[in-house]
Amino acid sequence: MAITDFNRKPNVFTTQPADGAPYEKLSDLYKADQDEVYILAGAYINTKSRYGDSPVLYTDKFYVNAPAHMLKTVQDIMESEETVKQINEGRAGFKIYTYESNGKTCYSVEFVNIELPY
Repeated sequence: MAITDFNRKPNVFTTQPADGAPYEKLSDLYKADQDEVYILAGAYINTKSRYGDSPVLYTDKFYVNAPAHMLKTVQDIMESEETVKQINEGRAGFKIYTYESNGKTCYSVEFVNIELPY
């Protein structure tokens, strides 16, 4: 193995949200349409949050903060060449679901494969 095998090439998402794209809340998106499947355009880790590193997902229209428990998952997505390719091809999405924790309704996402028409 050569030393150059350890060089990391960043995986790049080709679609970015529109300029001035808003941050949406999972709860608001869920309340607007519980069955909506959002096309995932990319993800990143916000390292400037006052609560520590935070996972962020985005579409071509908006950003959304993912739950803190998804930090490792989003890191893994960003490091996977195959997954980044799937996202860049428009073949990855997410749905929002709810769950109860300590008597409170919480929101999270489930990733889904998007089948492209032929």
